[in-house]
Parts: sequence; C-alpha cells; structure tokens
Amino acid sequence: MTASTVVVTAPSRLHFGMFSFGQENVREFGGVGTMIDAPGLRVRLRKARHFHCHGPLSARAEHAARRFAETFLSRAEPDCEIEVEQVSEEHAGLGTGTQLALAIGRGLASLHGLPDMELSCLASCLNRAQRSAVGTYGFELGGLIVEGGKRRGETLAPLIGRWEIPSGWRFLLIRPRPGKGLAGQAEIQAFSSMPPVPYEVSAELAQILLMRMLPAIVKPCFEEFSAGLHDFGALAGQAFASCQHGSYASPEVANIIRRLREEGVQGVGQSSWGPTVFALLPSPANAERIAEQLPNWGSIFDSCTTCLAAPCNAGVRVTSVADADAS
Repeated sequence: MTASTVVVTAPSRLHFGMFSFGQENVREFGGVGTMIDAPGLRVRLRKARHFHCHGPLSARAEHAARRFAETFLSRAEPDCEIEVEQVSEEHAGLGTGTQLALAIGRGLASLHGLPDMELSCLASCLNRAQRSAVGTYGFELGGLIVEGGKRRGETLAPLIGRWEIPSGWRFLLIRPRPGKGLAGQAEIQAFSSMPPVPYEVSAELAQILLMRMLPAIVKPCFEEFSAGLHDFGALAGQAFASCQHGSYASPEVANIIRRLREEGVQGVGQSSWGPTVFALLPSPANAERIAEQLPNWGSIFDSCTTCLAAPCNAGVRVTSVADADAS
C-alpha cells in the first residue's frame, strides 16, 4: 500500500551563543546549541485533492510547503493537507521557524516518495541556516551541535561536531511574558548595525567550549559543564549589547538569570535572542523541585511560563502510515 499520511516529529533547539561576526576574513556566526524534547513539534501531512494548511503557525507551514513544491515538485503547491498538531511559539529562542520549515520539507519528500536529499539543499530551498546552522544540523542529528560559521557564498556552515548530552540531565525553560526575540528584518538590521566581535572574544569563547564544555560532555561532569555553559552564554551575549540589555534580551531576563544563580543554579543562560531562559539541572527530580520553588524566589517569576525538557539525542522522526492504518 502507498503511504497516504506522514507524521513528522522534531525537537526544539536551545542556542547558547555565536563565535563571531563582522570581522574580515573570519567565518561568521558559528555557534553552539543543543536539541531538547520539549516543547517539540508534530506535523501531519495527508494526500488530498486540494492544498490546505491548518493549526498553529499554519501560514508559516504553507509558505514552506509552497517553496518546497516549487523547487522539488515543479508546481505551485503540493496536493496535500498539512496539520500542525504541536509547535512552540515563534521568536521565543527555541528555533521554531527552522524546525517547522524543515519538518514540512521532510514530510513532503516522504509523502511524494522523493529520495533523501542533502540537508544543505533542503535548508537552501526553505531559506534556513542563513546565519546559525545549529538548529538545522540538530533537526537531523539531535544532541549538542557545534558548527563552524560561514564564509561568503556558503549555503550551510560546516558541522564541527555532535555530542550526546547525558540523558538524565534536564533543562528548565523559563519564559517571561510578554516579549519576543528579534527575527526577520529586525534581526538583519541588528547584525548590520552591531560592531564586530573582537578577535580576543572569539578566542575566549573557543577556549571555553574546547577546554571546559566539551571535556565535561565527553567525560560527563555536570558542574564543569554548567559553569562553562553560563560563562559561554554571558560572554557571547556581550556582542549583542547594542541591541539588547547587555548580555541578555531585557532586564527581566537578566534578573531571572541572576536570581537563579543566587539560588545555586549555575548552568543558566538565554537561548538565542530570547526571551526563553534555560536552567540546566542534574536530574528530573532536581528540575521538578526547582520549578516548584520558583514562586518563592521573587515576583520576577510571577508572569513566567515554565517547561521541563530532556536532552534530545535523536533528530527528526518521519513515520509513514499506510492507507488502511491512517487515522
């Protein structure tokens, strides 16, 4: 039987920071981040006579589907129905736009029986990885991703390496409301206006990653990784100070990070442009305990939403459902 339905599930992304931008003869952007299992994403695609998208962020899903159809199917739109069943809010620092677009692309390829295509081709078609490629590689591979930045004319930055995060560790996600991170034209303008990252800052970021964070993943040491994670993010964030509140998106984000560290949570930072704050904890029980205690740590947490997430060491999953089994 042919597959009439395809279900695509993908993780969310945390971005810990970039290495460089704005310097002559230096690869731009680069970065470090990891994939997490929540909030995550789930998209269902069904063969249909007429193209239709529905569910949250359906307009973004429709745009990605049309781009894919024009490039790989030689028509304006695919013959299918797309339902976005689960997705996190966009512009919150969780890589939602990239995960959704790539999920639509992988789902349509499977639904139409197309052979596996190179990740760089899919990313280029869907206009992803224009700067960071952490979420693009993470979509395919899961785990902790380090990518090396782009030279002019490159479609996709090279992958430096991918490592598994210990499965017992947990991320507590804290999002102050209201607020969204920069995206689209505002993000483009921000990068064009910010001063270059000094060479010595890029070198220090590389040192933190190579000498502190990666050894603490290869031979797991929660405390060492947590300390390096905070220091990497705080230093990387200084490059964006002209467009945000110092190392962080807002005074609220800065205060949340400061308060968590005062309470002994060391592996704290802002994901991408924010406003999502992540706090790394050593176990599910510890993460649940910290989440329960937040209301006792000050009014800055009163309007925050929270979510517990496990490391996701696997990437996208595409499941085809035969006609007789579709539901």
